[in-house]
Amino acid sequence: MGIWTVIDEAYKYKDQNDLFKHKYEYEISKLEKERDANLEDLKYKLLLFRDEKENRDLQNQINSLQNTYGDMIKDIAKVEKSDPEIIRYQKVVDEANNRADEAIKEAQLVKDQMISSFEKLRDETILKFENLNLSENNENST
Repeated sequence: MGIWTVIDEAYKYKDQNDLFKHKYEYEISKLEKERDANLEDLKYKLLLFRDEKENRDLQNQINSLQNTYGDMIKDIAKVEKSDPEIIRYQKVVDEANNRADEAIKEAQLVKDQMISSFEKLRDETILKFENLNLSENNENST
């Protein structure tokens, strides 16, 4: 299997994996927007009210809101990490990437061997040419 075939395969499965991940990312993004909007309201109220008790209550609500949304986001991330489709496609992508890395290493090895062979051939040719020139000079001088 050629290197480009392996790379194409990896991208195909990565795209498929991204589709499965998208629904989780969307849910997390939606929750983060809700959380931020609610926090903004509470923080605005916190700035408006000067009463210590109300400020403490608002701060408790802010902390509770952050914890609640944080837990929901963690739950979604946990489900995403255990999604069998995502795990399966990620495994295929990882294997394809490993095969691509191996193919690149093999190609580099072949390249290095070719360069070495041509350098050796060049050096031998130069040596033969120099020997030929020496023998011609020796014949001409006698």
